Amino acid sequence: MIKQRTGKLEKLLAKVEGAAVVYAFSASQAATLSFISLFKTGDKIMFNRKPDKTVSEYLKQEQLEVQLVDDFNQLSENDFATVKGIFVETPSFPFWRVTDIQRINDLAHKHGILVAVDNSFLTPYYQKTLSYGSDFVIYSAIAYLSGRSDIVASFLATDNVVLAQKIEQMQKTAKPLAQADENALIGGIEMLATRLDQREVSTLVVIDFLQAHKAVKRVYYAGNYSRDEADIQEAQATGIGAQLSFELADNYDLAIFLANLTQFAHAEVIENLVQLTIGIENKTDLIAELAQAFEKSI
Repeated sequence: MIKQRTGKLEKLLAKVEGAAVVYAFSASQAATLSFISLFKTGDKIMFNRKPDKTVSEYLKQEQLEVQLVDDFNQLSENDFATVKGIFVETPSFPFWRVTDIQRINDLAHKHGILVAVDNSFLTPYYQKTLSYGSDFVIYSAIAYLSGRSDIVASFLATDNVVLAQKIEQMQKTAKPLAQADENALIGGIEMLATRLDQREVSTLVVIDFLQAHKAVKRVYYAGNYSRDEADIQEAQATGIGAQLSFELADNYDLAIFLANLTQFAHAEVIENLVQLTIGIENKTDLIAELAQAFEKSI
């Protein structure tokens, strides 16, 4: 039986997630590293997004093999023969590709492969990955869980009794969350539904505006990359979140466009895509700002 956590934050997130236990960490990549630490030298782990610098260095240090996968949905059972672990982000940055969580778990578990799903972008409010058989679900508090960008923390949730004990031992050696951060995270999670619903409404309005504008080639968000991914998204999630990407038309100046965005807390360019994270700002103001930025950049 899994030993229940005593901290209010971990118990709250476990309830929201529907998990047996949740472990909180005071570093943004600590939850991911705790999953990776379960593997031994020479093991192969699949990722659908290139690991960041901290994770990459740890993988190299532990002599673990990394296999990058463009689309988990296209893999068959034979592709997992030599794999020991899978780390999948869904929807995945920057095109917000959607992976069929149930299918990847079913295929992986036939080979005894451990699966961790990074659910930072949709949170347990929109997507409960453990219910599809995942061994772990991982969250970065910086994304949407906390509602703030000044708190650095991560979480790992699981229903696996044996693995939970191993994770607990790792967490004991880590620096604990500051009480102020823990209190702020509790407040953020308690307001999660209200905050995310408000942001998603604005996101859908922005998407409609961008799709109709001549300055935009294509918009990407969770579920619209293909018809198949739309069906998967609808089946396993109840919302698309508050992130999107789009391609600017060739006759618009990307640098000038970005320079004229002030209300978007997170606007950047990755792989020639404009990445927008929609906050709680008034949606009418967001549309007006995008319109004037397009006008000035042509």
